[in-house]
Amino acid sequence: MSYPARWSIKGIVTNKTNIHYYGNARGEGTVFSFDLLDSTNEIRITAFNNDCNQLHPIIQIGQVGITDD
Repeated sequence: MSYPARWSIKGIVTNKTNIHYYGNARGEGTVFSFDLLDSTNEIRITAFNNDCNQLHPIIQIGQVGITDD
């Protein structure tokens, strides 16, 4: 099965976590998650490190969020 080279997910942000700091055997970093709801289902998206720092300030509960690959 082949997948498209580019895709997007669009939905309303229903939940957003605070930024958490972690450390494990692979290193240290930051992480946060948010949930998107569309007409069919809800999906949880987790962002780490650079993506976390870039997305956290702009993702807002109740607004439409779009993720692109």
